[in-house]
Amino acid sequence: EKQHRPLIKRAVGSVVGLVRKYVPEAVSLVKNYFSKDIVYDLESHPDQPHTGGWFIPATKKLVANTYMIGRNSSFYIESLYHEGRHALRHALGSMDRLYNGFVKEVGEFWASMLYPMYEEGATSRLTQMELGRTMDGYAPYRAGAELVERDWGVRKLIYNTEEDARKILPSFLKGMNNWFTRNRSYITS
Repeated sequence: EKQHRPLIKRAVGSVVGLVRKYVPEAVSLVKNYFSKDIVYDLESHPDQPHTGGWFIPATKKLVANTYMIGRNSSFYIESLYHEGRHALRHALGSMDRLYNGFVKEVGEFWASMLYPMYEEGATSRLTQMELGRTMDGYAPYRAGAELVERDWGVRKLIYNTEEDARKILPSFLKGMNNWFTRNRSYITS
């Protein structure tokens, strides 16, 4: 675990930097969450050879698949950043509030499909902003999040209320649609 601490410290530090810049009123809350509430699971998961990590909101567990260090160390680092952004959104209550807003806007069925896409797109975009690149498989969702960012600002990728769903959904869906339109020949070939 000692060998991973500098990477975790860097990834968590960048989360605090995001909060300081875009949600300054929540800096103390986020620092406490990441230092006292998060359970870091730094273990090898060879049964998940293409997964860098995951975040489990119910248990506040951030899993970093150390198996990826040997396969693709850049992706391992990126995964720490990406999963840290999920944890940030959870710490701020954005996950639950925005999901509830999606339910109000489009019903439970569509919310259960669209909200996870938004969550991955937002965290992918935030990771890309920090690292300058991303190797994840969330390009269409990230394109939707990029349009949300352009239309409503970076803060909407981090902090959400239920009412934000009314603004976010049209921008997010339009951004994804634009991505699929631009990449149609790539997908079908």
